[in-house]
Amino acid sequence: MTKIIDLIQRDLYTTDIILASDFVRSILDSKIFTSNQKIRNKLASSDVGTKINIPYVNPDTYSEPSIMDDTTDRLNVDKITKGEFDARINYYAKSWGWSEIASQISAGIKPEVAIGMFLGEYWGKDIKTKTLAMLKGISQTDTTLDVTSENRNLDFATLIDGLDIVGDSDLGKYASLVVHSRVKNNIIKNDNNPYKRVESENGIVKETYNGLELLVDDSLPVEADGNGGFNYTSYIVRNGAVVFEKARLSDGLKSLEYSRDPFAGNGGATTAIISRMGYLLHPNGFNNKTNPEKVTGMTVAEFETASNWVRVVSKKQAPTITIITKG
Repeated sequence: MTKIIDLIQRDLYTTDIILASDFVRSILDSKIFTSNQKIRNKLASSDVGTKINIPYVNPDTYSEPSIMDDTTDRLNVDKITKGEFDARINYYAKSWGWSEIASQISAGIKPEVAIGMFLGEYWGKDIKTKTLAMLKGISQTDTTLDVTSENRNLDFATLIDGLDIVGDSDLGKYASLVVHSRVKNNIIKNDNNPYKRVESENGIVKETYNGLELLVDDSLPVEADGNGGFNYTSYIVRNGAVVFEKARLSDGLKSLEYSRDPFAGNGGATTAIISRMGYLLHPNGFNNKTNPEKVTGMTVAEFETASNWVRVVSKKQAPTITIITKG
């Protein structure tokens, strides 16, 4: 009979393996996420701590070149504007009783595979939930288009109007459209041609709308309008808007650990596993204002709190545009 300790001792549940699971990859493979080798190297360090700086360079603004001549006038040397985003590294842990884990194991699936799928789905949902909360947190007035007073649903014209409020005209810079299921349904009903659905070989479904990857989640903000209807918040998200990298756990901590307490239950004993995860999740163009000395992991509520984020780039460079519609 296979025991939990036999499974845990196998090196099957490292952070790398969990992040490579199908469910997690279905999230992180979105074009809104980006990675950076320099950041990855920093996060692999044993003394990385809880704060990291992400370097950035502002796009050059045009200035007319000088005309060469035979005068003594000297050519001005322009500087490239650059800086750093303040980011936080998050460290989390989650524990489950063996009975909860055992309930995930079904006939025909190897126990170690079932446990891997369970852990992958949990941490995938955690990353997705915090990413959506962060999109809400970084939403700002000058990058928000509200067309509810015009009783408009989301359509292609709304997307273009959204670009217009940030002074942009290139939809190709954007990777994804994040919407509530009600908004998605209206898109399919009203604009059939620009909507496409493709299922990959491993069963993962990818949907697009006007060339944008369509990400659907019903945790997005929905507010009653006072007249029996609702206002729905959606986000147009840039390519590489969010930096995601795994972080090294402190020395002595394992990504998965087995625990048995023989004294619990008046000697009946309890068995549990502990799964740990460290990662960087940060929006490009913003500083994280939470205190790195006190915060070793941000909660969902902290990710969606606007005061925790300060934009340091122009609205045209902002990673998201927020659109509020009737559906």
